[in-house]
Amino acid sequence: MKYGGTLIAVSDMEKSRNFYEKVMGQEVGMDLGVHVAFLSGFSLQADYEELVGEKLEMRAKPNNFQLYFEVEDLNLWEEKLSA
Repeated sequence: MKYGGTLIAVSDMEKSRNFYEKVMGQEVGMDLGVHVAFLSGFSLQADYEELVGEKLEMRAKPNNFQLYFEVEDLNLWEEKLSA
């Protein structure tokens, strides 16, 4: 078995994609509308229930996973994200 990457199920693709592209500076490698893969190795997926063919219960649980990025200037990124 080979690890393929991290997929984040999102309810608002436009808002999510905008955040990762415009704020986090991630470059899109593939865009299928409901699925966007970034060159850095993670993906966003909208309409996840349709993809898996099953009704899923959404749970609001903040801080239940971590996606991290390494940067040269942490202070610069803290200021950027705070804005």
